[in-house]
Amino acid sequence: RLTSLVKGLGKNVMLKQSRTVSAEDMKNHNVILLGSVWVNEWSGKDLINEDFGSGASATIVNHNPLPGEEREYWAKFDGETGRLIEDYGLITIKPNISEKNTVMVLAGTHSEGTEAAAEFLTSEEHLANLNQRLLSLKRPSPKHFQVLLKVKVDNGIPTIISIVTVHELHSDR
Repeated sequence: RLTSLVKGLGKNVMLKQSRTVSAEDMKNHNVILLGSVWVNEWSGKDLINEDFGSGASATIVNHNPLPGEEREYWAKFDGETGRLIEDYGLITIKPNISEKNTVMVLAGTHSEGTEAAAEFLTSEEHLANLNQRLLSLKRPSPKHFQVLLKVKVDNGIPTIISIVTVHELHSDR
């Protein structure tokens, strides 16, 4: 879905496994990373203060909670079957290591959250909702930000995806 979206915009796309992404890729190209720091070492490389990050127990930690927000977001499981019924996904748009290009990180507390983040970005309806939220933060829309998503899961499939919150990110430099 992501490669189709980018190709539809007339851009060239190179798809790589995260373990084969090099420092040169991170410096000289726009990059989309799938997965949290647990599966993708580049996800945690920051030139920017991130409000959300991966917690030690497969959670998403909110380092800068706004009113009404939680400090930590946990996936939920069915008490009888043990199946995942609710997950969280995180979309992070930040500068790459040279600050000339952009890195997009799509991560979930589980695979379903990561999948939902990619689905969210390839849906016109979800993108329209996100654009409205970004415009409510600042005009023009912020260049770097994080979007926390809540994901209902049915039998291993993300079904309902909704925005929990959007935070603008600010460069450390």
